Amino acid sequence: MLLAPQLVQVNPPAMQQPASGPVPTVAVTLTGKNTSFQNGISTVTFTASASAPTAAQQQATMTAFGKAANSYAQMMQSASQALNSPTTRPATLRVSSFQVTTATSAVAKVVMDPAANGPYDVTVTTTLPNGKGTEVAPMTAGFTVAPATSGTYLITMSGLQCVTPTIDDQLNRDGKGEEVYAAAYVRQYDRTSGVETLSTEVQTWEYGDINGFQGQRQQAGSLSALGGIASGDYIPDQYTAQNQVNPAAAQASFFPLKLWHGTLTDGVDALIISPSVWESDENPALLYGWVQNQTNLSNTILYRQKTQDQIAAATLSVVTLGNSEGTNPQLALTAASNAVAGIIDATLGLPPLQLLFGQAQDRPIGIAPNIAPGANPNQNQNATNMQTSVLPNTAIVLTREIIEKNTQSSSAFGASKWTTLVIDFTDTVKDYTLATIFTGSRFAHYRMFLQIEKQ
Repeated sequence: MLLAPQLVQVNPPAMQQPASGPVPTVAVTLTGKNTSFQNGISTVTFTASASAPTAAQQQATMTAFGKAANSYAQMMQSASQALNSPTTRPATLRVSSFQVTTATSAVAKVVMDPAANGPYDVTVTTTLPNGKGTEVAPMTAGFTVAPATSGTYLITMSGLQCVTPTIDDQLNRDGKGEEVYAAAYVRQYDRTSGVETLSTEVQTWEYGDINGFQGQRQQAGSLSALGGIASGDYIPDQYTAQNQVNPAAAQASFFPLKLWHGTLTDGVDALIISPSVWESDENPALLYGWVQNQTNLSNTILYRQKTQDQIAAATLSVVTLGNSEGTNPQLALTAASNAVAGIIDATLGLPPLQLLFGQAQDRPIGIAPNIAPGANPNQNQNATNMQTSVLPNTAIVLTREIIEKNTQSSSAFGASKWTTLVIDFTDTVKDYTLATIFTGSRFAHYRMFLQIEKQ
């Protein structure tokens, strides 16, 4: 009685996709029982399996990776989900070479398709001599491809668009049209401990009319041959929102502005970026106050309910944290010792509106009146002018899970490896200055474009 040929071991039994870099090739050793492998005659296939790995196979994989049970389970969860989505992964893995060493041993070099995910059936087929037929040695779900749990990403502020300008100096003493710059406060956290692992403020040069300001500004805008920002202008001039910005072009002080570049790991890292747009009048006092407020906010912003909702739903969108947005009390209890529970004012308090618009100082775009809830800001213009104003804290929450989910399918401005998030900064109080006697008041509005990409 002939015993059935079979594969008894596949080593390694699994491969984890790399976070980045070239597609790897893995040498997989196959051990057979009751087999007659022959070099140049035997072939091997790795075919997407409809079965989950057995408990013994999972144990072998866990041992091969040297991972604790809970870490292994998290790593394999997405691979198991591939059973329910067989069309999202390649039907077979490519084998670049297959070398038989003995009748029961062979080595296959398997090319890791970036889309490969989940278990694969391994089968060695040998045509026997003298017309004895074909020998098939299988192992169901013998090889598993686990998805990457970390990756390298780049976050870039690609540019701005002036939709509606502020009311600038009507005498053009600081140049024609607008002079603007962008700033962002960037934080990175370890979600497992609540520890802030990075905080930094990045800022562009001023952009606008360079007449008389060579070496102090970057030229931008259409009002003259030397620039000057007007309604409809993109900043920088050559920027097009629909096209991907070359990652190599990202830089420290100019558009495209590099906000963050590094590695994010599932379940561990979170980025919280607070961007802003400023009209320049060569007096950055309010900017300094904004930076200080952002620094103070860093202790609690991770634990705010809106932040946690973004992380839980893997949602890519803009979150506005106002001064009534508190921390999640349950999560705050698990914060690091320097995280203070409670409500922190998430806005930058600004001077009374008449003073804000009447002084020569940099001012943010997107200001709002600081009035009592339910009050009508337009019921008494003189009273409104004397009220203080605020800059709501615009924030973007990013994790590896959020980026991967939102770059899988194309979007209005994106593709499979990158996407663009559009952020609008719009004043909700009008610009009231002496200049409005001649020009009329209006709501300033700028649009920002953030490029988020996998590398």
